[in-house]
Amino acid sequence: LTSLTYSKALGDVLDNLSAGATGGFAIFPLTNLNNRLDYGPEAFDQKLRLVNSFSYQLPIGRGQRFANGGFMGQVLEKWSVNGLVQMNTGPAMTITGTNNANPAPNGGGNTRGNCLAPTPTQGPITAWFNTSVYSGTTAYTYGNCGVGTLHGPGINNWDFSAFKKFSFTESRYLEL
Repeated sequence: LTSLTYSKALGDVLDNLSAGATGGFAIFPLTNLNNRLDYGPEAFDQKLRLVNSFSYQLPIGRGQRFANGGFMGQVLEKWSVNGLVQMNTGPAMTITGTNNANPAPNGGGNTRGNCLAPTPTQGPITAWFNTSVYSGTTAYTYGNCGVGTLHGPGINNWDFSAFKKFSFTESRYLEL
């Protein structure tokens, strides 16, 4: 069973309940004067997602293609393997900085950082992107980095299992 999803989630709503945030953390728009500055990939945006699950009974043992009889046939018969593979790209992330523009009530919230160069995402998780291409903002400025301009690391997860069935009667068996 395989499913592949290719998608893009765009919006100008700042969602404080997705991507690990909690409802108690307040996220404010960059400015109430221009909502288009908050338009971009949402925090839950994942471009690609592949999920594959499988179950396969090995063709070994009595009445099967391989090792149809003998001691090895009895030892190797009635085995099945199962697996689940999940791969997806990482979520969209927005580079934020200290609130120098004061866009939120009581000085709360964050503003965006300044992007000095394009940011390639590669390498190990401890150095996923180059921090030297970003800088803080000056007083009363918002920063020029857009929403969701960086995608975090994705997931590549493999689960595997093997089962052996021991029959006692036609309708009773033990599975290990």
